[in-house]
Amino acid sequence: MYIFDTKVHFLREGTELTEADFSGGGTNITAALKTLRSEVESCEHRYVRVFIITDGGHGAGEPFPETEILKMIPPQGKTISVYLLGIGNYFPVNYSIDIRSHLHNGNANVPSMYWAKEYEDAVTQLGCISDDLNSALMTLELNTEMFVLPNLDKMSTFYLGEWLYFEGHPDDITTLQFKVNEGEFQSIPKSWKPVTAKHLLEEVFRQWNSILIQQHRKKARVPHETFDLMESLFAYQINEMKAAVPQGNDVKTRLNKKHIVSYESEFRALKNRGQNLICIEDKFSNELELADTILKTTITKTKYDTKNLKLKGHGIEEYEEDVKAFKKIYESKKKDILALPAPLPEECCSVTISSTLSDLQDPNFHLLLLENKFELEKSFSISGIPIYAPIHDSSQINPWTLRIKNVLVTPYSILSQQVLEMSGSVDENSVGSSDGDIILQQDNEKTRFNAIVPIVPSRAIGVLKPLILSNIYAMMATFAILKNPHIIDYNAHIAALGCVWLKTVVQFPLSNRPEFAKDRLKNVVATSSVYMGRPSIKCYVDALFEKPKQALMTESTEEFGGKTLKCESLIKPVFFIYLCKDKFSSQQIINLLKLMLYEFLGRCISSIRPSEEKESGSHSPFTYFFCEDLADAEKRKQCLEKHCK
Repeated sequence: MYIFDTKVHFLREGTELTEADFSGGGTNITAALKTLRSEVESCEHRYVRVFIITDGGHGAGEPFPETEILKMIPPQGKTISVYLLGIGNYFPVNYSIDIRSHLHNGNANVPSMYWAKEYEDAVTQLGCISDDLNSALMTLELNTEMFVLPNLDKMSTFYLGEWLYFEGHPDDITTLQFKVNEGEFQSIPKSWKPVTAKHLLEEVFRQWNSILIQQHRKKARVPHETFDLMESLFAYQINEMKAAVPQGNDVKTRLNKKHIVSYESEFRALKNRGQNLICIEDKFSNELELADTILKTTITKTKYDTKNLKLKGHGIEEYEEDVKAFKKIYESKKKDILALPAPLPEECCSVTISSTLSDLQDPNFHLLLLENKFELEKSFSISGIPIYAPIHDSSQINPWTLRIKNVLVTPYSILSQQVLEMSGSVDENSVGSSDGDIILQQDNEKTRFNAIVPIVPSRAIGVLKPLILSNIYAMMATFAILKNPHIIDYNAHIAALGCVWLKTVVQFPLSNRPEFAKDRLKNVVATSSVYMGRPSIKCYVDALFEKPKQALMTESTEEFGGKTLKCESLIKPVFFIYLCKDKFSSQQIINLLKLMLYEFLGRCISSIRPSEEKESGSHSPFTYFFCEDLADAEKRKQCLEKHCK
């Protein structure tokens, strides 16, 4: 074991690493590679494993690492397996790929590199290396020559985990035999299974890309015709999948169609990235982009992007626990769910003719729960009221400030999240701005929407309530409303329901309210009832009744149950007062409305007061109600004095 900074130092023999072993300061990669090459050449063992860990680029000047990399040729008769771990954002990506490409002649399924983007990820990546060691130890010899990469040399000795390509028909192999290491040949029973598009994308093509990149980097022959073979193999498999998909929109059919679209998109990206890595080396703006592209294109043991796992503290482990809890609730309620009447046409998405309830009643519903977090969010039929609410940072932090510009009406009064997911692959003219909005009728701006506020039929509320209160449903509702796939906001659904309710009440006064608006309000109230028993909401409603001034403050000065109350938007108290109107007397409601008007005026006036940051004060969106031009100091003074009196 050696460490290298400005020089190379022998540390000790053994396989245990400690934090104290890592050396800071400069990095002399050339000296490290010279030592490495010498050790490999002088080593008496036939199988050699090399581990390189670095977090910094070469900083020792001439001679540069290229001089040693070009000399790195696996000694005759030796198998060299290279495991290279880069840490952080400054490790030498190009040198790393070149070192591995020149020296490695072991298992083709060993990743081209391992990357710990954050220092705390290093232990995880070392664990991945540990897992990969086992497959590199065992060699298999076949009685038939095959390829690890088509159009390169045929071989008969392979490693555990490698995909082998035989260019003839399977029936051309009369007897297939293998032996492990130095053991005796054993026959393999002939049991052919068709390779799937998933296997091709996740394993076979990645192995081929790894070898293609390795050939290119060490300036050996690159069989470009392999990309044509990839194309024909994938096209055959995807056409087989398409032919097997029946008509309909049930869960299984929908998932199969989604998988086909996803596979086609993934194949195009995989093939293009592979060709770019070989043909357009200067395409990458920096080495980190190169590293990211290599990991997305070649063999890797990291299934999900690390960044996605850590956002908002709700990663894959938490998701898996939430799925288990959701399954448990679903199984306990399954009999009652299936006994519910099927959704009425007006309760279903008018485009997909599906709904949340229809998915829950589908015999293949369990297949949805096998999807990963992001695929489930895009595949589950979260049906509800389509709205257009431009995406703002404020509503991401506080959903009670959701600004709804439009609520769709008949024939699009109920849609599902899937319509938004389908739009990207259906008609590019329908896709709108960065708000992720689409327009269903090009000549009708009122058909523009970018979010779904989930609705549950009132007759199903009693049965579905435990599922609606689960983390999985909260996650999907958050995604449908806020368009953020990484978080769970437990206020997103009730807040969006409140915003839709107020928008509808204002837009359609009671005196001439159309039937569809009455139905919308009925659905909103029924769905909202699920949340009214939640302790935080119950506490807020009680405070409105007992201490209304505290409940209407932006943040209360008193604590309730050990926490302050927040009134992020006046929509919140108005909506809750309506939902609990039977709890309040008429006089209490009148008094609350007066207090809310005072609070509204106060919030407007406070925003125009001078502050340390802005001497002239600032405008509130509502101040034009009270004064034509509050930028005028004299008019502002007159306005304030008038209201003070």
